[in-house]
Amino acid sequence: MRTCWSNRSGGGFDRHDIASDSEFYRLPRLVTHIDDRAIAAVGALYTELGLDGSVLDLMSSRISHFQHPPERLVGLGMNAADLNADPILPFSDASFDAATCCVSVDYLTNPITVFTEVGRVLRPGGAFVVVGGARRGAPIGSCAAAGRPR
Repeated sequence: MRTCWSNRSGGGFDRHDIASDSEFYRLPRLVTHIDDRAIAAVGALYTELGLDGSVLDLMSSRISHFQHPPERLVGLGMNAADLNADPILPFSDASFDAATCCVSVDYLTNPITVFTEVGRVLRPGGAFVVVGGARRGAPIGSCAAAGRPR
């Protein structure tokens, strides 16, 4: 699935491949998107940031990136919910202490709405950690950002 974003229709996040996500995810995609070294680095970041309590792992993998699992870890993978068809998260307001999204944001066609939803389901002061990586040979390396809504 190619998810290169463009601004062809003014939306900012249109995809060149407009095929249905439900068809793409009809069969579970049981893949590992990053190698063992990257998984260890992400796990170390989560540990360093002290992610604990109730954590939403947005667009989660079948392999946890947590070295030390939080008290409650809720995974919401693309096979479980089509956030492109319905970007509203199926959780109550302020129900998580933290949220993560690891190397998956580029699969979203409406990341701003999904990230706004993350803000809604986070408790005040909750952390949202987004980890991205180099795709298609882009020379950016891996990066991470953590934000705490006001």
